Amino acid sequence: GREPQPLIAHYGYDEAFIGPTGGFPSADFWMGTDLNGRDEWSRIVYGARISLSIAIFSQLLALCIGLPMGALAGWRGGKVDFVIMRIVDIMSALPVLLLAFLIMLRMGASYWNVLLALSLTTWIEICRLTRGQFLTLREKEFVEASRSVGARTPRIVFGQILPNALAPIIVSVTLGVPRAIFAEAALSFLG
Repeated sequence: GREPQPLIAHYGYDEAFIGPTGGFPSADFWMGTDLNGRDEWSRIVYGARISLSIAIFSQLLALCIGLPMGALAGWRGGKVDFVIMRIVDIMSALPVLLLAFLIMLRMGASYWNVLLALSLTTWIEICRLTRGQFLTLREKEFVEASRSVGARTPRIVFGQILPNALAPIIVSVTLGVPRAIFAEAALSFLG
C-alpha cells in the first residue's frame, strides 16, 4: 500500500510542486513554498538535522572530556589540579572559533571533523564548572559523613559528589548547544 509519511518533514527537501510558487502557508505547506515550488518547512527541517546533531553531539563529547578532567582536578587537588588548570588556562587564552578553524584546516572539512573541532574547543567551560563543584562539595558534611563510615573514593565521587554537581553542569551543556550551532555556522561560512 501506502508509504509512511515522515513525522516532521512531509516532503523531500528538493521535491518541487507544480502550482503557484512563492505560496503562502497552508495546511499542506506549513511555511509556504519558495519560488521553485519547494516546501520551506521541509527544507528547514532537513537543514537543521546537520546543525542540531553537530551541536548536541559536540556538547556530549565535550562533556565526556570536561567532566572527568574537572572531577579529577577538583577531587585530587595539588599538582594534578595545577596541571589540568594550566592546560585549561592555555586553551581559554585562545579564541574558540580560531582554534576550531585551525583544527578544521589541519584535518579537513567533514561532519566528524567539525564535531571533533567543536568538542575540543568547548570542554573547557565544563571542566572549570565541574572542578568548582567538586572543590565545593568535597568539603561538605555529607562527604565527611561518608568518609567516617568507611566509604571508598569511587562511592563518594559517584554516589555523593557527582549527583549533587550535575545540575549546573547539565545547564552548561544545554546552553552550549546554541553556541555550538553558531560556531558551526561560522565555520561553514569561513570554509
